[in-house]
Amino acid sequence: MQVTSQAKTFAKVTANRQKHHIGQIIKTSLFGRIVDGKIIEVHPFGTVDIELSGGQCYRVSGISLSA
Repeated sequence: MQVTSQAKTFAKVTANRQKHHIGQIIKTSLFGRIVDGKIIEVHPFGTVDIELSGGQCYRVSGISLSA
């Protein structure tokens, strides 16, 4: 249990440090096509909420914001 709790805490801290990416436009794959989306929220474990130009919002995981 201790390791899982530490991993969750580390993921939350990392996500909070990446909040400065909110508002940035990223290219990502969504339903098999590449789209441009504006980051509207950063969550733990490489998950972000993005908004497309048409106003649709999606939660996408597997995003690396480091680099």
